[in-house]
Formats: sequence, structure tokens, C-alpha cells
Amino acid sequence: MSKRIGVTGVSAITSLGSDIDLFTERLKAGYNGIRTAGVTIGGSEVDVLCAEVGEYPRGMRDRVYKMAEDAALQAAPWLGREPERGVKVGLFIATATGSIPFYERHFIPDPEASRLYSDEGTESPRYSIIRGIGEYMTESYKGCFAKTMTVTSACASGNIAISVASQYIRAGILEEALLIGVDVLSVYDILGFRSLGILSSGACRPFDASRDGIALGEGAAALYLKGINARSAGEEEAYAYVAGTSISNEANQFVTPDPEGKGAIRAMNMALRDARLSPEQIHYINAHGTGTALNDSMETLAIHRVFGDKAYDIPVSSSKSMLGHTRGASGIVEAVVCVQALRHQFAPPTINYRQADEACYLDYVPNRGRDCKLVHVMSNSFGFGGHCSSVILSRGGH
Repeated sequence: MSKRIGVTGVSAITSLGSDIDLFTERLKAGYNGIRTAGVTIGGSEVDVLCAEVGEYPRGMRDRVYKMAEDAALQAAPWLGREPERGVKVGLFIATATGSIPFYERHFIPDPEASRLYSDEGTESPRYSIIRGIGEYMTESYKGCFAKTMTVTSACASGNIAISVASQYIRAGILEEALLIGVDVLSVYDILGFRSLGILSSGACRPFDASRDGIALGEGAAALYLKGINARSAGEEEAYAYVAGTSISNEANQFVTPDPEGKGAIRAMNMALRDARLSPEQIHYINAHGTGTALNDSMETLAIHRVFGDKAYDIPVSSSKSMLGHTRGASGIVEAVVCVQALRHQFAPPTINYRQADEACYLDYVPNRGRDCKLVHVMSNSFGFGGHCSSVILSRGGH
């Protein structure tokens, strides 16, 4: 009997809130989680447009680990209570910068400091600066995970993690999987994106004629995936299903997409084939939608080439307009957006949309979410290095 991949747990810790119900309410209403914040770079404070998670203050010692852990506990409350469940559970971390922000805060200002930290200033392996997020989680929750993997494929990391975890479950290597996407703001990120000249100076406006770049975001989100035998009673437990996934690479240029969208087209077509769905069966697309001139026009063209004239009828929106670009975490964050859209039957909006662009001519759900009948939805993630990945999620029993 074939397995379906059910999503049985979700969480999101973002600038829209750290509670999934508040997150969903604000998502539908078009809440803007992006603000201008002062960030210290080289001893000087610089104003940066970004989406911060206020519940976890910037000075917090173990911020990135705590966000990841809290997202995991919301999606998988059994963690720590049932370490020996007799179920093969995989842990998949999707991140671009990982523990770099922790490294920046503790090692760079004081190279002679101990390599191990704790709140009391004594050595503690929980706060090793060389410790990855996956290592932190497996050490904190011993016996819970049969396999651990960190996916670092730039901004496509989250979608690729979903694809790999789903393949492991389908193959019977794992029975369940906890996926955590997490990235927090860092000087490394800010300097990198600023050097490319793609940080927005005013507002993140995906697909708008006046768009001028991204707004950096931060946060953590988690999905709990479970292999469910088709037609079994247990399938009604799932909020949604991972119907199809894809991984492709266009290898065009390191930081710019192929203007013809070849990698994006390949990823969307592969996901449709994996899900055994036709383009006509997709009811909403969560776009990569960064707010840069090159990405948004490319993605519009790619969607049009995959979906043909049907593309004009599909709501396409960018949740990055509200959440900022959470880089390696974005695929998991936006998969949670899609799960909530399926559960509550709405298309999230693209906020800050004011003026149409002749190169961006689809229905971008401007400024406020709308009620929609959704059964199958697609989420796109494209990253530096030519990474392209699409995920299709389908409505569950709830």
C-alpha cells in the first residue's frame, strides 16, 4: 500500500508572531512585519529594512538555537517526553547562515574567549560556537532522531529539505520527519546582500513596478511529516499532504537567475509530474517573490510558460512582502503559509502592491488575502547558485 506524506504538525516564529493562530490571522489580513531597525556594523549603527522577531531580543545569547527549538516543540510536542517511541524519526534542518550570528556575537569581538559558553560564564557544550543547529537539537533531545541532516542550499534550502525528507519516508528509511527552517539576522547577511545592491531602501514590493529589492527577515518554522498508508483511517489526522516535490539546478550565474526561467520551469514541471497533477489542478502559488527586478519578472515568465493561459486565473502571491526574506528558512516558513492557506481556505496577499509592471502581469492578490477554494497549492523557492525547488501541498482531512 503506497504512502502519503501527511503534515501533522506546524509552527511559525516570525515577525507576524510566535503563535500559529496569530500568524495565520495576520497573514490573511496583510500585516506588515517589516520595519527599519538599527544594526551595529563595524562599530556604527546602520538602518536596515528588516523583519525581526521581537519575542527573541537581538542580544539574546542563544537566539538561533532557541528559535529552532521552540518551533520544533510547537510542531512536535512529544519531543523530550518520549525519546524512545520506537519510530524512525528524521531531523532535517534548513538554514543558510546557521549559527553564524552566534559566532559573530561571541567569537569575533573576543578571539581569545573560550570556545564554550553558558549563561553563567562556565564551560557548557550546549553553547559551543562550532556547534550546528542539528547538533544542538540531537544533543538536547537524545534518542529522538534516527537520522539528522542539515540542508544548506541558499534560499532553496527549505524546499529541498522537504523533498529529501519526503523521499526518505516514501522509501521506508524513515517513518516520520521533523523539519526546522531557521535563520536569524546577521552582519554577514546584511553586508552580503548590501554588496549586491539588492536591499530595498523603502518597502518590499514584490511584482510591483517600483520594487527595488528585498527586505531581510528572520524566524523559524517547523513541519512534522508522517508517512500515512493510503486509505487508512490515520490519514484524516493530517492538516495537508506533500503531494509532489522537485530539485533542479540551472547553473546560470551564481547570484542571478536565468532570464528565461529555465530552472524554475523545470522545478515546477517536475513537481507537477511527481504529484501526478496537471497545471489546471493548482489553485494557488506561493511565489519565491523576492521583490528584486530580476527574480519577479523571471518567475512571472516561468509560471506563464508552465501554466499557459491558466496562469492568469491562479492567485500568485509573495508572503516575503510581509515576512521579509528568511533565506534558508523561507521554504519551511512558506510551506507553513501554504498549509495554513489550505486549512483555512484563503490566498495570502502580496502587500505594498501599488503599480502594475508590464513584466509582471499575473494576479498577485494585492494587499489583502482573499477566501479561495484550495485543494492543491504550489510553493516555489529559488536560491543563489542556481538552486530551484518547488513543492506541491494538497488539502488534508481537517
